[in-house]
Amino acid sequence: MIDIVLGVERRDGSVTTTAAHRSRVATGVLVAILATGCGRTGPAPSATAVPSPTTTPTSPPPTSTSAPTPLPTSTVTPTRDIPEPERPLLMAHYMPWYQTPSVTGYWGWHWTMEHFDPFRKDENGRPSIASYTLPLTGPYDSSDDALLEYQVLLMRLSGIDGVIVDWYGIEDFWDYAVLNTSTNKLFTYIKKAGLRFAICYEDQTVLHMVNNKHLPL
Repeated sequence: MIDIVLGVERRDGSVTTTAAHRSRVATGVLVAILATGCGRTGPAPSATAVPSPTTTPTSPPPTSTSAPTPLPTSTVTPTRDIPEPERPLLMAHYMPWYQTPSVTGYWGWHWTMEHFDPFRKDENGRPSIASYTLPLTGPYDSSDDALLEYQVLLMRLSGIDGVIVDWYGIEDFWDYAVLNTSTNKLFTYIKKAGLRFAICYEDQTVLHMVNNKHLPL
């Protein structure tokens, strides 16, 4: 589902609003961010010192009087301004959590949660997925270009101003790198539609990486 919030603030399924109105748009859980982060580097190996050959002292080189080379200027084209609406922004909290065999090559954890099997179907043909409701598109992949364009157009037509995406960084830990890739693809379609986007950094991300010894203390 997409939670539609006026003056949004959402965390782990609960929503606090600054206005009293809240509506729910069906078609499944639209899901979690532009992403930057820090890579890790390990300690550099120590090197064995090699003695320098003895040389005859020479006169110091003349001091250069040339001007330093100027740094190149940025050529990044800023995103065009989006007019501010005469009302509070209506933003969707989005989680890019989902993977399917047809796109990513496997069923993502948020469809299975190590319990459900989407390949199994009940007597009504509904796949066994970790969701109370079945998206009208069926279990989808958050990296599917057609699906992302469809979701963004639905938001645009519904009057939603943009998305706030859960972001977990860029580390290759659990599914964080995959979610980061999906987030970047989502932002491509968000910008094409003239909508806004922001990221909400998941505060448990670093804790999980430290507890699993992916990051040093």
